[in-house]
Amino acid sequence: MVVVGFAIVLYFLTNIHQMLAVQTGKETAEAEPQRKSGSAVSSPAEAVKAVDLSAAGSLQEYLVALGEKYDLASLTLATADGLVIGSTRPDPQEEAAEYSYLYVQGKHPEDAGVRLVGVSHRGETVVGIARSVRDLSGDAVNALEQDIRNALRQWI
Repeated sequence: MVVVGFAIVLYFLTNIHQMLAVQTGKETAEAEPQRKSGSAVSSPAEAVKAVDLSAAGSLQEYLVALGEKYDLASLTLATADGLVIGSTRPDPQEEAAEYSYLYVQGKHPEDAGVRLVGVSHRGETVVGIARSVRDLSGDAVNALEQDIRNALRQWI
């Protein structure tokens, strides 16, 4: 029963995403020059790779590209109440619920390899859950946050 309920929620979120993508076509066109140049925040070269984010054709591809750019094992975007928006993980539901709850409570993950990034989007908080291969510098985290904002503007 829970799986059916989740499938229904996912179906409606996908439809909402598609409708918003059509409505925000202007915003996407305006953001194009910034996406082509990469992140607006500079980061140390050893922590951030040069990856063409504008080549992504979907949110999933964009998240994979961000994973390559920041050397992440995985990246999940979730609502503050734990619903998955997008992820590079095959089954991100449990992770999204757990870490979104920690973020809302103001707590830090016990796993040192997990970074939580909160981004405001259309009046709602989106939690980025980044599992990094190596420690991210403060500049890299700021750049990742900006890239997540760009992804939300473009795809959500």
